[in-house]
Amino acid sequence: MNKKLIILLLLFFFTDLSFSQSIFETIFPTTSQSGQNNTMTEITGSVVNLDCCTTTKFIQQVTYFDMPSDWLWSQCTPDFCLQTGDSLGHFYLGPADTGQVSLRFYIGNISGMGEVNIRFYDRDNLNDFQDVFFNVWYGTSNITKATNLLIFPNPVRKTIYIEGDIMGYKYQLKNILGTNIKSSLSLTNRIDFSDVPKGTYFLLLEKENEKIVKQILVN
Repeated sequence: MNKKLIILLLLFFFTDLSFSQSIFETIFPTTSQSGQNNTMTEITGSVVNLDCCTTTKFIQQVTYFDMPSDWLWSQCTPDFCLQTGDSLGHFYLGPADTGQVSLRFYIGNISGMGEVNIRFYDRDNLNDFQDVFFNVWYGTSNITKATNLLIFPNPVRKTIYIEGDIMGYKYQLKNILGTNIKSSLSLTNRIDFSDVPKGTYFLLLEKENEKIVKQILVN
C-alpha cells in the first residue's frame, strides 16, 4: 500500500470520527428526586459546548411528559425560564462555554410521579442530540426502590429480557412524543421489539404504587 493511499485512508477515518462525535455534553448530577406537595422541586444541570472555536445555538425541547393532573412543569435555559408548559426553548453558548439548565416540577396535592424528557439539539445538526429523562415523586414509592428487576440488553435489537419478580406488573412502551407503541396488562420475562422502529423509547413498568421507567434505545 503506497503512502498516498495510507494518508487518504487516515484522513477519511479521522474526518468520519469527527462527524460522529457530539459537539456538546449534558451533565446532570441527578435526574430523579422526591418532592413535597404544593412545592417546587428543581433539577439542575449543565450543557457544555465542546467546540473550542465556534458559538453554537442549542434547542431545548420537551418531547414527553406524564404527571398527576394538578402538577405543572417548566424548564429553564441558561438565559431565562420559560412559562409553565412551554416545551421549546433555545440558547447560545460560546466556544468551550458552559450554561446552566434546569427542569422545575410544581407538585400539587395528588400523590404520584412526574416524568419529563428533554431533548437537547445542536441547531445546525439535528442528528446531534441528547435525551435527558427526569422524574420527581411525591407520596409514592421511589422508582429506585424497585431494583428487583433486571432489564437488558440496552440498546436492544429484537428482544428485551426482564429478570426478577414480575408478578403483578403491566407495561407500556412509549416513544419520545408520549405515543403508546405497545402495552400489556401482564408482564412476561421477554418483550418482543422486532417490530419497533429504531429510536429512543420509554419502557414503563407499573404495579400498584411502584413504577419503573427505563429509557430504551432500539438500533
